[in-house]
Amino acid sequence: MDDATCEPWFFSTSGLALGGRRARANRLEAHADWPQTAGRMGRLRHKTFRITRTWDGHDLRSEEQAMVGIVWDGTGQPSMRWDAPPMVGPLPSQPPGCCFGLWEYPVLELFLASVQGPYVELEFGPGGHWLAIYLSEYRRRSVYLEGVDYRWWHWGNRWRGRATVTLPASHHWQRGNAFLIQREGGERRYMAAQAPTGSRPDFHQLDSYLLL
Repeated sequence: MDDATCEPWFFSTSGLALGGRRARANRLEAHADWPQTAGRMGRLRHKTFRITRTWDGHDLRSEEQAMVGIVWDGTGQPSMRWDAPPMVGPLPSQPPGCCFGLWEYPVLELFLASVQGPYVELEFGPGGHWLAIYLSEYRRRSVYLEGVDYRWWHWGNRWRGRATVTLPASHHWQRGNAFLIQREGGERRYMAAQAPTGSRPDFHQLDSYLLL
């Protein structure tokens, strides 16, 4: 993936035709809710995850790679944007919105772990579905979060999206990781920004996460 073309889009602009409608113009449109200049970016906490390998360490072709950007606002809440390849596999049959069991479908997942111990799992599908889970400890789901604003669209042969989510304000989010799950020929394919350890793709291994 060409960072020179992806980075400016992540931290200054977003595509046309939000909400899943295909872009009709070959241009980008700036949004006031995202940092507009490099100077402003320097004053905000931000992180970019590059998904360039499968979960077990095999390199992805450039067209298979993805990038996820996250910026924290002045109140400690995150805004996310991503650029990803077309997602392979069936989509949920229900209308766009909160979708339990979204991990069973093609999905982008972002995990954020707090200093206090709990972590969150944020899932976004290419059909407008999302799921936000607060986990009190390893794989223990405690609360399904609301307050997610998710917009998605297709740009050429890429899937792009942006989302905001309200997280518990009392937590300091220190580490994170990003993953893609595809379904090809009935089998699942897992890709990661930072590969977890072990013999299976367990994305809940907080010790493998990257510092934010």
